[in-house]
Amino acid sequence: MVKMGLLVRGNSKLGKDIWSFSLPAIDTCPGSTSLCRKICYAARYQKRFKNTLVKYENNLQVFNKEDMIKEIFDISPKVVRIHVAGDFYSVDYINDWIDIIKACSHVTFYAYTRSYGVDPELNRELKRLSALDNMTLLLSTDKEKNHPDISKSFREAAIDAPSWRGPQFLSSQKIITCPEQTGKAASCSKCKLCFSTKLKNRKDIVINFLEH
Repeated sequence: MVKMGLLVRGNSKLGKDIWSFSLPAIDTCPGSTSLCRKICYAARYQKRFKNTLVKYENNLQVFNKEDMIKEIFDISPKVVRIHVAGDFYSVDYINDWIDIIKACSHVTFYAYTRSYGVDPELNRELKRLSALDNMTLLLSTDKEKNHPDISKSFREAAIDAPSWRGPQFLSSQKIITCPEQTGKAASCSKCKLCFSTKLKNRKDIVINFLEH
């Protein structure tokens, strides 16, 4: 595999303040549902643009925490999104990210995951990851994947929640549809709803994403 930079600077959607790291979509997503596989924009993108898939596959092969820590210190990003494509696929991989995030305490990290609920070991390590002060981990849910203990340990990002959530849930939660999708924010870096450390403990806020 070719040695290349691990991080990519954000596009117009993410914003230039956010850098990201990705893996091959679906292949590294042990908790994916049939719905998310069907609508996954990352999978569509990497299928359309072969160089993107090559990049993600290369990331999977060459990733190690020492190189990532060095690159983060060299670039000095304000925010790192873990996985525009891909997910936390193993305990060792999660532990590497825990070490990276601890070593880079000056940087804000965030990620969405469907890996919670796959097995108890992954659950345990994802809770450790979520507990880090400079990390926000949001459980990605849809009508096929809804965790009963979300409000206890994680924030939530749902796909089209009002269409499948019951009235009791909706009345007890604050549902905010993604401001970038609705044109209320120019980019994720301007919005900060998903990764603001000030909102880290607001488990009552559900970020609702429109199917796209």
